[in-house]
Amino acid sequence: MSVAGVNDATKRWKEWCDNVQAQTTVNRAESEADKQARIKRARADYAFFVNYYFPHYTDDPATGKHTESAPFHIEAANKIRKNRNLKAAFKWARGHAKSTHMDVFTPLWLMFQPLRLINFMVVVGKSEDAACRLLGDIQAELEYNDRLKRDFGEQKPAGGDWTDGEFKANCGVKFLACGRGQSPRGLRDREARPDYIVIDDLDDDEL
Repeated sequence: MSVAGVNDATKRWKEWCDNVQAQTTVNRAESEADKQARIKRARADYAFFVNYYFPHYTDDPATGKHTESAPFHIEAANKIRKNRNLKAAFKWARGHAKSTHMDVFTPLWLMFQPLRLINFMVVVGKSEDAACRLLGDIQAELEYNDRLKRDFGEQKPAGGDWTDGEFKANCGVKFLACGRGQSPRGLRDREARPDYIVIDDLDDDEL
């Protein structure tokens, strides 16, 4: 990618991060009991988790339209949570938010369960750059989503490793981007090996 292309991509990502932060305002005057009740519900109810923490995905300020998680989104998330050794291909039509749910919402939902259900996430794309862009969406949420930070804590380590394509959250979850042809075999972070691998848009016209 050219320097101009890199600069444009960085600008778009920063604008998206600003949008995430602007749309995830919190009520700091709420009671601790209300906060804990919300967290408990969010951990059990995937649709509520998506609605509350990700209005920048579900709400369109221009039209006022709200998009609910579809039954198949909820079913897939619950299936992944209940089957920790699951291998599956979710074939949803174009525009049905496959990447958004599988790359962002579902892993974060697993990450913030009472007993964490994800320790090492690997995103595989058609190239390493493509995978880094996909992983950048979850990195933006962990760094700029004030609702997530209020309920589940600050995840960007102070002075720690927070680079594009490979970073580790304060709670201990490691994230890594890989391109097609790179193998996650042998990868581990201390005792943790990849336990959530998502392969996203791997094909191209040639393949």
